[in-house]
Amino acid sequence: MWRIAAKLLWAFEFSEYVDPRTGAKTALDPDAYNPGILQAPLPFKIAIKPRSEKHIECINHEMSDALNFLKQYS
Repeated sequence: MWRIAAKLLWAFEFSEYVDPRTGAKTALDPDAYNPGILQAPLPFKIAIKPRSEKHIECINHEMSDALNFLKQYS
């Protein structure tokens, strides 16, 4: 799990959601969890964007390599 988190943080910037019409930011509620024994966060909005064009190129290159590798199994 730490590897997935590290790759997501390397590739993307995560920030508060900004409504495109009003420009208002939506703050995250740290207490917004469902009630009960199995705790999980309630749905929330967040802004996610690639860190740079270089990051996008690297992601696309890695995806292309992975798809080429997986062709042997189809």
